Amino acid sequence: MKKLLLFTFSTFLLSMNSEMSAQIILASEDFEDATVTYTLVNEDTGSPIGEDISEILVEDYFGRVMLSDFQPSDDINYSNIQGTSFFGAMDMDGIASYGSMQTGSLNWNNLDVSTSAIATVSAFFAEDIDTGGSPYDWDPNTQVLIQVQLDGGGYTTVFALESTGTGFNNQAAVDTNFDGLGDGTLINDVLTELMVMVDVSTASTIDVRITMTGLNAAGEDVAIDNVTIVGDNTLSLDGNDLKPNISFVNPVSDILTINSPRYTVTSVELYNMTGAKVTESASNELNMSSYAAGIYLAKVSFLGYNRSSVVRVVKK
Repeated sequence: MKKLLLFTFSTFLLSMNSEMSAQIILASEDFEDATVTYTLVNEDTGSPIGEDISEILVEDYFGRVMLSDFQPSDDINYSNIQGTSFFGAMDMDGIASYGSMQTGSLNWNNLDVSTSAIATVSAFFAEDIDTGGSPYDWDPNTQVLIQVQLDGGGYTTVFALESTGTGFNNQAAVDTNFDGLGDGTLINDVLTELMVMVDVSTASTIDVRITMTGLNAAGEDVAIDNVTIVGDNTLSLDGNDLKPNISFVNPVSDILTINSPRYTVTSVELYNMTGAKVTESASNELNMSSYAAGIYLAKVSFLGYNRSSVVRVVKK
């Protein structure tokens, strides 16, 4: 079973960027021109579709848009757009050419991850804030998902934006435990970058899709910008240049012990699936007995060596 790691972009990985340079850009989409890297699918029928913003003046659209496409009375005020255009969706079931579509998706298919250990999918997300009536419009059936498929083995949801309430007209937020209710980072009209990491160490290809469901009432919307999919081989022992110099038992029951025949381990920092530092140790041992089972990342530092090693740790 594949192991899935979820982070927000502003946390642990950003601070360690200089240490993780062995990256391959698998796909990148800025929505700025007609040269696109994705395909669109009506998930209700499984059929490919084209963009349709012909009804944008009545706020029914699914495709690349600019703020200037809207009427001033629409009161659409996204900010932090990463250029002039972004991908937008609102009231998809009202678009005549789609036949009351409930779920549409952006798709990147057959990306080569044969030399990567981790694939990272990042994107900017926003929901418009209404100035009249309810400021937010997501209902319990509204969701935006990032799903991945490894080697054609079926799609798995690895990231979810959901309504924060069980009633109507709620703000969207990251669903950290995939229970259908947003309980994490809140989404507003400022496009905010979020990311998800997927273990692809045993896969050859990955398919990535962003699905949008239930944007089917007045004002229910999402904006997406700058989607990037990156392969990285430095987030595992197999791709780490310090592999010959460290060893440890994985999975861990109680004590994580990092051994190195060549270097002295000076510290071990442990990060959880939200990207937050859980604990740290000023030695080569770290007590994990009280932590929940799951996947963690450990940053290992060495005396007289100016790079750290990042290893995946499984707590059982």
